Amino acid sequence: ERQRVQEDLEAAFQTRVRMRFVEKRLLSELSKAQRACEKLDREQGVEASELWPLSEQQRQQQLQQQAVASTTEGGKDADAADGEDKAAEFDKLALPEKVAIITDYLRSTYNYCLWCGTTYDSAEDRDLSCPGNTFEDHNE
Repeated sequence: ERQRVQEDLEAAFQTRVRMRFVEKRLLSELSKAQRACEKLDREQGVEASELWPLSEQQRQQQLQQQAVASTTEGGKDADAADGEDKAAEFDKLALPEKVAIITDYLRSTYNYCLWCGTTYDSAEDRDLSCPGNTFEDHNE
């Protein structure tokens, strides 16, 4: 019995360590993807996107606006409110979903692969040269 309990504890510990490692990797991928997205979008004249990283000031403003919005209604520009809603919805997603959404956007819009670090000439070139759209695809 004691042996089984010890094995269960070791397995649980290994699972927690593995989960922390995966979470750190996903946070790093998200940060890289958001920075790449902002850079490529800005080069194309995009002024703002919910896919870009928030500065600390923007994050604080978003929290304040959410607090105000929960106590009052109206007075907002419809486009600004829509952009804020999209950013808030994106923020609520799980890390793997955020990474998938941004990397799909980068691939489809710019033929850019986060893991290859390459902007391909065309979708066909990307599909022929890049192993796929996930970290795992690049590490098989």
